[in-house]
Amino acid sequence: MASPMRGLKGLFARRDGAAAVEFALVSIPLFWMIFGMAEFGAMSMVQTNLDNALAETGRKIRTGAAQGAGMTKADLEQEVCESLNRIMSLGCTGYLYLDVDRYDSFAAVGNGAPVSNGALMLGQLGYTPGGPDEVILVRAYYQWPILTPLFGAIFANMQDGKRLVVSSMLFRNEPF
Repeated sequence: MASPMRGLKGLFARRDGAAAVEFALVSIPLFWMIFGMAEFGAMSMVQTNLDNALAETGRKIRTGAAQGAGMTKADLEQEVCESLNRIMSLGCTGYLYLDVDRYDSFAAVGNGAPVSNGALMLGQLGYTPGGPDEVILVRAYYQWPILTPLFGAIFANMQDGKRLVVSSMLFRNEPF
């Protein structure tokens, strides 16, 4: 008659599925890290694209082309959206917001995003492109939805679990 210990000893001595079990244990954190790095890379790409899109659109304000053509805030947001979507396809409606403010001097420019309790205060976003030789601050806000589970606690800076990506451009309008 075989002892029960001999059967257990034989079970633990077998190595047939060890690689599969080890891979199963390692694969979850591995794929989680890979997806997190991919998301961080995508957020970085959105930041760079937003900077470039705002530079192109801000130039139209700085040179007076936007004011001369009678461009509205919606027109400029559409231009930023088109520039932003040259490399990767992003939704802009409900995610992209533009704020254009005029100041009396560079020293009078306010700091910080219009965020209160983790929510973007849309009522504080304005559109005053100014006239010749005026100080203008143009800011673009993009709310990136966090896709990777568990990374929301690390990446999110908004109450709804999104990451607010901000780009700013401060300049004095040219004498147009």
